[in-house]
Amino acid sequence: MQPSLASGDLILTRRTTGIAVGDIVVVDVGDAGKIIKRVSELDAETVVLAGDNSRLASSFCDYPHKRSTIVGKFLLNFSFLSR
Repeated sequence: MQPSLASGDLILTRRTTGIAVGDIVVVDVGDAGKIIKRVSELDAETVVLAGDNSRLASSFCDYPHKRSTIVGKFLLNFSFLSR
């Protein structure tokens, strides 16, 4: 998610169903764990994700994920406390 978020950033998320295009979300992708991506498309049952770094592709982007896999919506980055 660079440049928006960096590895090791401490973030606050909230469980919500109020997700919109452009939101940053945490998604549970099963055996791969949890990922943080931006919502690029959504409908009633699925969400399509995109990364913010256009130079790096992600195998989790550009195809639909079930909305039920969204763990939370990004609210705040606390990394400024540790820098």
